[in-house]
Amino acid sequence: MQTKTRRSAYADLIAEATGAPEKDLPALEVIMRNEVFHSTLDWQSRKEFMAGARKAMKIFLGNRSLYEAELAFHQARFLWMNAEDILASAEASNDPAAIRIAAEALAKAKSEEAAARTAFEACLNDC
Repeated sequence: MQTKTRRSAYADLIAEATGAPEKDLPALEVIMRNEVFHSTLDWQSRKEFMAGARKAMKIFLGNRSLYEAELAFHQARFLWMNAEDILASAEASNDPAAIRIAAEALAKAKSEEAAARTAFEACLNDC
């Protein structure tokens, strides 16, 4: 499953520091927050930020499959929650066609979340 994620304010700096492709930038930002700085990123000097991005890249490359599986799982969870909201709105409208379409989208989102969760859990055991 490939989803388009919203580009963060830090993406350009992370890309500049690491040369990472667009698809890896969200994972690098999460690693910077959770594993490199254990904090938000806004208090870092430019030099510290760039060094932190390069450190995050090394961490990411050391276990790419785990971070990709985790990101896919979180994206699938988000899409599931969004699909639930869309279905609730459709049900409130009492439009049978909208309800059917939203229910089908929710079923698909649940299935994709289950597959992403299974892949992530497998990676936690094997990666």
